[in-house]
Amino acid sequence: MGCVSTRAALIALAHCVEPGDVRLGAWVERVGVVQAAEAIDDGSAPIPEGVWLRWRAGRHVDAEGTAAHCGARIVVRGESEWPSQLADLGPREPYALWVVGAAHLRLAAVASVAVVGARACTGYGVEVAHGWSASLAASGVTVVSGGAFGIDAAAHRGALAAGLTVCVVALVSLVRAQDVWTVLPTPTAQNLWGIAWGTPSGANTGLFVAVGESGTVLTSVDGLAWTSRPSGTAAWLVGVAFAN
Repeated sequence: MGCVSTRAALIALAHCVEPGDVRLGAWVERVGVVQAAEAIDDGSAPIPEGVWLRWRAGRHVDAEGTAAHCGARIVVRGESEWPSQLADLGPREPYALWVVGAAHLRLAAVASVAVVGARACTGYGVEVAHGWSASLAASGVTVVSGGAFGIDAAAHRGALAAGLTVCVVALVSLVRAQDVWTVLPTPTAQNLWGIAWGTPSGANTGLFVAVGESGTVLTSVDGLAWTSRPSGTAAWLVGVAFAN
């Protein structure tokens, strides 16, 4: 690898080391970021085989180009946009974040609250998460949550109604800050709690499916025009997924 920069080393580690790996995180802290990356590269590092194989796959080599291609940017430890709260994780602290959105991540996180919970939540839980998040966002607090159905999705919907939200996805720590959103008409007045895209069995094209209160089910082939479908239930539907 040779003469690698700290930024390049952090991006490479983010692609190869499992998030939250305490043992490897402590080793990186002990030997240094650049030295750790070089040791993995030359095969002398005391690492699990999976880390070495991911390194050899080379996905980190053109990470900057891949990020630019999908409209993202990579933020690494120590840079001005890095949220300082992440240092509280110690050896579990991520090495890099992929960020999409115009908001400055560190400034957005200065006053922030994490709202997370179960996917298979109750209607009451959804209502509380949505209401709390909307109130927090209206007060200038950034709501941080995951990308799952249920409570996470309700938190984002509530926050987006009044302010800023950040979605954290555990891939290479992909973060999406608020962008410009467009409100589209749907054939229902019910709140929608979950959405998925997939290809139904026997079909040749993909389909969006959205579900919500009172058994609401909507489908769309393009995400723009939606059609209401019977569900056979009046229960609140909080998640949807395609099965092979």
